[in-house]
Amino acid sequence: LLAHVVGAGKTWTMTAAAMELRRLDLAKKPMFVVPNHLVDQRGAEFLKLYPQARLFVAGRDHFSTGNRQQAMGRIATGNYDAVIVSHRSFEFLPVSDEYFTRQAEVNSALDLDKGDQQGADSAPELKDYLDVSQNTTPAEPGRDQIAKMAEAYMRASKTAIREMPISQRTPPQTGPVTGRAVAKDDAHIAVATAANSFFVVRSNSLGREVQIGERLSLRFQRGLPSLEDDRTRAR
Repeated sequence: LLAHVVGAGKTWTMTAAAMELRRLDLAKKPMFVVPNHLVDQRGAEFLKLYPQARLFVAGRDHFSTGNRQQAMGRIATGNYDAVIVSHRSFEFLPVSDEYFTRQAEVNSALDLDKGDQQGADSAPELKDYLDVSQNTTPAEPGRDQIAKMAEAYMRASKTAIREMPISQRTPPQTGPVTGRAVAKDDAHIAVATAANSFFVVRSNSLGREVQIGERLSLRFQRGLPSLEDDRTRAR
């Protein structure tokens, strides 16, 4: 929630945040849903900050009868930095009841703010499988193998959105990150930071054993992760 007063920069803050999410590969195509009469103004404000940005500004005509399917096709397939639609137009975007139910399950399973162990409890049989697999593979299967194990865990534990692909992203160089451990071997650990996103890092800098499904608060410095909770105890 950006509870700034009028004129304090909420629009540009959201614009910059969207472009940073794109740059860091944390979002593919941010969508802004704005009041009906502000669609064109929102697009103009976006371009003031990022003149070269690729936008799809969906005004009233785009979602009129006969144009709706074409507009949705452009939103789905276009290579846009952001999509801007009105509240009214957003209501025309179809979302199945199954997707709503599935997303609610994902939000519950990946509620990283609660610090619970839902991720570990949701697929105990998979954890046993991964433990066995680790004993039958080489000491360091490498990042590719860990990535496959991470995707298998996220699919089997149903924390990933079934209709969407799971992507491996680059770990940050600096700053805090919160997520769950979804795969590991003697040298690496995979951490899920969103429903369908994870990264792989070397585990020797963490300082202790990490369990599959454990919630982790990491801090990166020069690309090396450390556990925030352990840093706090050390102080």
